[in-house]
Amino acid sequence: MKILDSLTETVRQDWHIRNLNALQAALQEVEVAVNDRVNPRTDPLMDTPNRAMYRGQTRWILLPPILERYLSVNRITGLTSRWMPLGSNGVHQYELIGDRTSLVACHVTQSSDSPRECEYRKNRRELNTSAQTLMAFEQEIQAEAQRMHYVTLVFGTEPKTNEPFAYLRMYYDEAGKTCYFKLSSNIMRMPRLLDHLEEEVIEAPQVDLGLKLDTTRYRA
Repeated sequence: MKILDSLTETVRQDWHIRNLNALQAALQEVEVAVNDRVNPRTDPLMDTPNRAMYRGQTRWILLPPILERYLSVNRITGLTSRWMPLGSNGVHQYELIGDRTSLVACHVTQSSDSPRECEYRKNRRELNTSAQTLMAFEQEIQAEAQRMHYVTLVFGTEPKTNEPFAYLRMYYDEAGKTCYFKLSSNIMRMPRLLDHLEEEVIEAPQVDLGLKLDTTRYRA
């Protein structure tokens, strides 16, 4: 679908390979931090069947400070951040904003789940709703490329396989929360880029022609 290709290319302007690699590293760092904090071996209070729910909430809470640190050291580039209230309950959502995208993270129990409903997420779907209509009008693709896209990073760990996952999706159905454009494959399976490219220092060649200067003087 041309409109989906256009959307994917637009999102890649902000979420190019280096930023996606940084996102992968941030999620891996989150997992280490969660394992340190939600561990029944070190804290017997964590020995509960509800530990998986608590792990998910902790992942969602710890990810923004790590992303903010990555921004401060330019490991993630071209983006700014802000906190937005999810309602009157005091909970805030962390956003990463680029030239064409606004990205928020949402932890889900498994990759087939949809984000929990709230007014904030519904409003973002409403802003994306026109994309579904534009799929029927190829002449609108160019105009669509100039729009702001409201992207969701859906992440978690599959309960049956314990495999981590992270996908970029654009939910677009105002009336429902299950319809989305898939904008990436599993980010956690991406190959890692080298943080610093190592340069091989090549010394100038030493040429030995094997010639010796004979300084012997001959007498007549």
